[in-house]
Amino acid sequence: MQDFYMNLVKEKLKKYVYAKDFIDHATSQVEELKSKKESKMVASYGLAPSFGGGSSQEDKIININAKIEMLEKNILKNKDIVDSVDYGLKGLSEEEIDITLSIYGKKQSWDKVEELKDKYNYSKSRLYGIARIGLEHISFRLYGEA
Repeated sequence: MQDFYMNLVKEKLKKYVYAKDFIDHATSQVEELKSKKESKMVASYGLAPSFGGGSSQEDKIININAKIEMLEKNILKNKDIVDSVDYGLKGLSEEEIDITLSIYGKKQSWDKVEELKDKYNYSKSRLYGIARIGLEHISFRLYGEA
């Protein structure tokens, strides 16, 4: 397997972990903004701003709509990343997925390998071997025989 494709997969795995977190967080933000928008629309008595400055209810609703649109667009982009990696992970066992994602998907941490060693009772070299097999599997599924 060429290093180019392995590096692509490693980068995708890092994005995957962050994308899953982002989707969960952004989805709740969108729901909160939609609720806020509804309450502003119900509470709106007039469209002109009150004396002393500030923006009108209409401007606030427009801003909320812009935030919702941006979040929904980013959610779709991140879902593409998650769907792509999920496709690549098919065929791996839960253990292989956990090891591969822990080693190549999560941020740099000194104790992640130690935690995996304790969890699976494997040596460091065995864990990295399993993770490399996982990378190769994902690479073949995503990029074919390259």
